[in-house]
Amino acid sequence: MCQFNLTVPAGFGKTFRVRKGQFITVIDSEGSRRPISSRLMPMT
Repeated sequence: MCQFNLTVPAGFGKTFRVRKGQFITVIDSEGSRRPISSRLMPMT
């Protein structure tokens, strides 16, 4: 599992957890979790 942080212009930190390269769990500053497909954000 690789973990990396992104800084958005608004200043909110987002943590993306990649599981088996299939799904990404987005945890915003509010602590809510939204599972999205990794297809929306291709890994480079």
